[in-house]
Amino acid sequence: MENFNIELFANDLESEVGLTLVGGRPGVGKTTFLLNVTAQMLRRNKNVFFVSLELDEESVKNYLLSTGLNDQDSLSKLTIYDKPNFNLDDLSDDETVVNSDLIIIDYLNLIGYANDKSLDYIVKQLKNISNHKNINIIASAQLSTGNDESRIPTESDFMISEDVFSKYVDNSILLYEK
Repeated sequence: MENFNIELFANDLESEVGLTLVGGRPGVGKTTFLLNVTAQMLRRNKNVFFVSLELDEESVKNYLLSTGLNDQDSLSKLTIYDKPNFNLDDLSDDETVVNSDLIIIDYLNLIGYANDKSLDYIVKQLKNISNHKNINIIASAQLSTGNDESRIPTESDFMISEDVFSKYVDNSILLYEK
């Protein structure tokens, strides 16, 4: 991750609340990035609610332990939701979410609503949850591949309308291979 300082990003997460989207094409490291952010926040003694729609709980914990996070107290600050039928209502209903400092969702395109609702709807709902609960949310999304996968991706590759993106997304991080 050239030119990206995860510690500075974690500092921002502690000082500002909002919705951050992490985008990338398949295989560029979106999940790895989110797991590294999770490890950084756990090292800061923050409660993290991690929604993993691809990895199971054991895989998430094994990755975090491989980063040098070996303190059981740190892992006790982590709640992993790895059920395949996740939808946004789960963020409103779960008491653990209320006590979290950060929600991480890997990834938007697999949320239960994705089949009947657009990513625009999901982004609006996540921003509303962030505002209502006064909590940071970071979510990854697969970017459209378009015709030229060799070009550097842009925010328009998120498959979210420009209007919704500009009104509801506070930060975006685009991951790509050189």
